[in-house]
Order: sequence, then structure tokens, then C-alpha cells
Amino acid sequence: MSEEAAVRAAIDARAAALGAKDAAGVAA
Repeated sequence: MSEEAAVRAAIDARAAALGAKDAAGVAA
């Protein structure tokens, strides 16, 4: 895996986690 792909994967994972947190906050 290239460094760029690893960075992109990390950013995508963080964005997904933030999105899930926001969704949980809205649902709560």
C-alpha cells in the first residue's frame, strides 16, 4: 500500500467515525 493510500484510508476512517458520532448525537 502506498503512503498516500494509507493516509487516505485513515482520513476516510476518521470521517466515518465522526459521521457516526454526529448521527448518534442527532438520534439521541
